[in-house]
Amino acid sequence: MKEICRSHGYWMGYLYLCKELQCRTEAFSTICQLDDISLLEDPDGVEPQNLDEWKLLIQLSQQYCSVADSQLATDVNGSRWSNGSTDCDGRISPESLILMLARTVGPDRALAVLDECGVQVVLSARSKLVCDLLRVAERRQRAMIQTMLERCDRFLWSQHA
Repeated sequence: MKEICRSHGYWMGYLYLCKELQCRTEAFSTICQLDDISLLEDPDGVEPQNLDEWKLLIQLSQQYCSVADSQLATDVNGSRWSNGSTDCDGRISPESLILMLARTVGPDRALAVLDECGVQVVLSARSKLVCDLLRVAERRQRAMIQTMLERCDRFLWSQHA
């Protein structure tokens, strides 16, 4: 069934079967070849579940990104695999994956994963700004949690007396 979906270009069905059959590496490779980040973000998409899968996805995107850049102008719906999208904003790149990972585990850990992969990416000004904003949000969230815990502690000790 999986091969039938693949051979006929029914990518959502193919990715669903890969996910259900625990062929996640194959699914990530296909997503990188299709070059469509929405296949990771959609509720029915295949999202990485651990850091090893994120590393694999980043490495695959690095491999396919260099190949896709040379073929971008040709074969949108031709011999190269495609989901039919010509939208460049939804393309998969190591930078877009790092931003997705930063939203999940934080920017510092995401950049550490990038170093562990050995992938050299120069982040754009927008990406650096997003990482800085995520750091600020993380600090504020930790401060708010600390304040809430201290208030709960005071309240509970006041009820104890």
